[in-house]
Amino acid sequence: MVKNRDLKFWSDEWEKQQNSLIEKREERFETLFDITEVTYGKQFNALDLGCGPGSLEKRFLARFPKSTITSIDYDPVTLELAKVSGISSRVKFLERDLRSENWDLDLDYEAFDVVYSTTALHWLTEKALRGVYRKTALLLKPEGILINGDHMRSEKRPSKHDKLYTGMREKTIERSIGHETSMGWDQWWNEFKSTGWRPDLFEERERRLATGNHDQKVSLEAHVKILMESEFRSVEIPWKYLDNVILLAMK
Repeated sequence: MVKNRDLKFWSDEWEKQQNSLIEKREERFETLFDITEVTYGKQFNALDLGCGPGSLEKRFLARFPKSTITSIDYDPVTLELAKVSGISSRVKFLERDLRSENWDLDLDYEAFDVVYSTTALHWLTEKALRGVYRKTALLLKPEGILINGDHMRSEKRPSKHDKLYTGMREKTIERSIGHETSMGWDQWWNEFKSTGWRPDLFEERERRLATGNHDQKVSLEAHVKILMESEFRSVEIPWKYLDNVILLAMK
């Protein structure tokens, strides 16, 4: 049985495998925080959609110690890992399914200055994404911002560029720190599960996430269109590397 103090290893390994899967991940985090600081300074109220084990939260609290953040996820394993990582006293964690109609239950409208999401909303179908963006606009204060960092392929990109994009992404990841010793996605999940920590959570995770494609491949153009139809007055792309994009939507 894994003790709480041993869970730091799995959090650290998560960071390594994510940095090996997502090119320029740390740069993307820094950029979305730069956007927030330029807009609001260092004190504001934030919401994170799809927080996982708290990767954004740890960086957020280090950079904005006077700010508050509410974080939502539906994966019981990663959510519990976030809760026991030593940051739960400064983060309000909520277990919610973004695909449901009431994921915003008990969240006040116009309560948040900024809503974040990183490597999470690609799990949603276009229909579910529309619901999330619509409710996000309601949760944001007037002139609030949504910042979504994820892989979003452009419909305008010709398929003949696929090889180029794949090669460029692999080259970038090869240069990332810890790439050679990082676990892959499946390896991390299999080895963490094999420790025997909270088997009830792993069983529940399989029940919740067993069906459906985990990458719905909603295009960049579709994201922009849905945002503009969800009461956001502008959508910009302040940062992009290959298909790795930051979308900035202003209410």
